[in-house]
Amino acid sequence: RSGNRVGGLLALSASARGASQEDALVIGRKAGLTSLEAVVKERISER
Repeated sequence: RSGNRVGGLLALSASARGASQEDALVIGRKAGLTSLEAVVKERISER
């Protein structure tokens, strides 16, 4: 579960630094993002 949260934070961080949505999600997935992906995707798209 913690990998999912860490992956989410890394994806959001990558997006905030200018990564595309897909690149940010790839970073998050590599760090363990799974069930929170829909929430993270929604937050990224709000930017």
